[in-house]
Amino acid sequence: MYNLDMDYNKSMYAYMKDYTLKHSECAVARGNFKMSPLKLMNEIKRVAGGLYKLGVRQGDVVMSALPNIEQAVSLLYASALLGAVFAPVHPLISEKEFEREVAIQKPKVLAISAVNAMRFSKHRGEAKVVYCPYCFHGFLGLPYSKEYVEYTGNGNIPALHMHSGGTSGVPKTVVLSHSGANALVDNMLSSIPYHFDKKDSMLVTLPMFHGFGLIVGVHAALSADVKTVLLSKFSGKSALKEIVRHKITTMIAIPRMLNKFLATKGFEGDNVSSLEHVFVGGDTLDKRLAEEFNDVMNRAGAGAVAQQGYGLTEMGSVCVLSSKTDPVGTIGRPFNNVDVAIVDDNGQALPDGERGELVLGGNQMMMGYLEKDEDAFVSINGKRYLRTGDIFAKNGDNLSFYGRKKRLIKIFGMNVFPSEIERVAKELPFVKNCGAFERIVNGKTQIELVVEGSITEKQREEIQKHIGKNLSHWHIPRIIKTIEKMPYTSIGKIDYVSLFNGECEENKPKKE
Repeated sequence: MYNLDMDYNKSMYAYMKDYTLKHSECAVARGNFKMSPLKLMNEIKRVAGGLYKLGVRQGDVVMSALPNIEQAVSLLYASALLGAVFAPVHPLISEKEFEREVAIQKPKVLAISAVNAMRFSKHRGEAKVVYCPYCFHGFLGLPYSKEYVEYTGNGNIPALHMHSGGTSGVPKTVVLSHSGANALVDNMLSSIPYHFDKKDSMLVTLPMFHGFGLIVGVHAALSADVKTVLLSKFSGKSALKEIVRHKITTMIAIPRMLNKFLATKGFEGDNVSSLEHVFVGGDTLDKRLAEEFNDVMNRAGAGAVAQQGYGLTEMGSVCVLSSKTDPVGTIGRPFNNVDVAIVDDNGQALPDGERGELVLGGNQMMMGYLEKDEDAFVSINGKRYLRTGDIFAKNGDNLSFYGRKKRLIKIFGMNVFPSEIERVAKELPFVKNCGAFERIVNGKTQIELVVEGSITEKQREEIQKHIGKNLSHWHIPRIIKTIEKMPYTSIGKIDYVSLFNGECEENKPKKE
């Protein structure tokens, strides 16, 4: 049983190590591979010694581009043990995105999968590279050493660099402290009306470059002595296999994953009866989808329901969670030690029931952005709050969500930035101006790009190819339309509301 009076002002490693007695038989599992708590602790120390020998010291960055594999877990806590910063990025990003990340992060060490060795190692900059084979549970290029200096401070130093859409939908790098990440775990475990222990198992469906996947799926689970089952690549079939194999009790997911589960043969009955808790975040949970999922759980005799939560990387991830007894579609209530307010466009607090921008404060809030952005914060009665860019209303402790104010698109739980799509598209000489946003087509999110002027069919294909090469495939616009002239606001910015609601040119692209 974990101790809710535990001090979170320490490194993530020390917090995870000291929070429980670590009496479970298995701490981390992936496929047939298992690590006991003792083996995990020894591996973390071994990796810390290797990183130290490669020159990693307090404040240095260890950047990883890995799927959910045990090496990523060891690197996370080995970095924390040294007081270094763990900076996970998507292993499927383009080479140019990776090169930009290296330029921004300036890592001392890069950890990449063997699959990406050719793509990424040539963009290492000054960093030393460690390779993490998918099937070999170890490291290539990591020297052996038992010597390192452990960070033993109060946790108020950077621990994680995570990607976010910022408060306006512009991509930024969130800096989270050790104590902030630990506080999220503390706040969550003290807010929910049940206790986790060695009988429980967590299926980590979300990637570790995602705050929800890293801090809740991995850090919270290991801190609470919960067996952490890593899923390297999500599919309904692969996830169901792990649910059955490990009798999974707890799972984090995004709405699209629930759709995948419902379409998976065998996701019913005894196969899923072990599920007790399913926490859903990353996007808005459709009421119909939640009801269908809950019906499957009920018929299986499982104790789980789809519990909607809300969070953002700037708060470590989740900070608001509904209960099992709340009506479907309820966002829920803030965790303990999370302060909330609803404000108008001038940053003035609004009374209950009125809609405005949600602002958040408390001990799990980020230290700031790597790129520096003081506009992300607002002061209320002398207290610092974070702007979320999302529209809410508050009734007592209950929060209701009404939409996004910031320009940020979520696809399969991934942040997709319209501003980045536009920037890359305008690198092409025939794209003078453009605007990107999301469209829901047959229940699925697709990117639409509106280009000013006329373009040919070949140019449309070139836009898609150029964006796919320089950004992730999630950024590729599946719909490309043209408009004679962009609508603008009174201050000269593109009027995205009018663009989204307006009619684009219906002229067919010119053939060459």
